[in-house]
Amino acid sequence: MSKKQILIAAIFQNIVILIISVIWLYFRKEINPWGFPKISDAAVFLWGLGGGCVLVIISFIIFLSSEKMKSIMFELDELFLNKLGYLDAILISVVAGICEEFFFRGVLLNEFDIIIVSFIFALLHVPTPKFWLYGLWAFFAGLYLGTIYFITKSLLAPIIVHIVNNCVTSVLWLSFKQKFKQA
Repeated sequence: MSKKQILIAAIFQNIVILIISVIWLYFRKEINPWGFPKISDAAVFLWGLGGGCVLVIISFIIFLSSEKMKSIMFELDELFLNKLGYLDAILISVVAGICEEFFFRGVLLNEFDIIIVSFIFALLHVPTPKFWLYGLWAFFAGLYLGTIYFITKSLLAPIIVHIVNNCVTSVLWLSFKQKFKQA
């Protein structure tokens, strides 16, 4: 795939998720995906920023300690990551963070159990069965994002966590993948 095709596919996938969310909410008017924060907006922002940093650290530890996860990341790099620049990765990270969280935590988590939603979230992140370990990581990330949503009672916090995690890990990958390959 070319860089343009990757960007179009990623943005298209997230727009479809957003459209499904809006249609779902249209028919389920009692759902408020944004939640009603019981804590201040600053606290929600700090939960998002801090939660994002924690998820980045956990992701990095898993990556460094698992040869299988390193192998998966290099395969994903071959499939599409190596065609992206920093701004491309950041754009996809922001769009995915907003659209995926709106759908998974804002809509589905108000309808289904956190385990089911995390499982569906994991399935979205597994392009083929050989990436099952990445899907397992996504499942636990989904549990983490759902927990932050429940704690803060706000969709903004998991959106920030998701964006921070995706942006930071993408920029780190693009910056240091050659060093990871040598290690």
